Amino acid sequence: MLIGKIYYDNLKFNKNIKILPPSNAYSKNIYWVVGILIKNKKIKASILAKKLLKMGIQTRPFFWPMHEQSIFKKMKLFKKEKFPNSTYLSRYGLYLPSYFYLKEKEIMKITKIINGILK
Repeated sequence: MLIGKIYYDNLKFNKNIKILPPSNAYSKNIYWVVGILIKNKKIKASILAKKLLKMGIQTRPFFWPMHEQSIFKKMKLFKKEKFPNSTYLSRYGLYLPSYFYLKEKEIMKITKIINGILK
């Protein structure tokens, strides 16, 4: 949870990012993964991920929407339905590094870089 809180504290003021808080009135975030959602549609998560990778920071994309997965398209499970929320999440969301031995100074570096890219 400490890793997620450090990310949150350093990214929460960036108007171009949505990051879930450590807790609210009815829940506590366990930060199994630390995800961010880009609000500024000028840069997709895939572009941000490439920029971060060039700086040695690996990320993972959010899960791809079921209605866009080839197996479900073949099954014609979703027909021509649209799911704008899951589509948006898949294009503008990514998971930040969060492993047991990640140090606070590394998180600070990551958040500084992200805040610089997503001004």
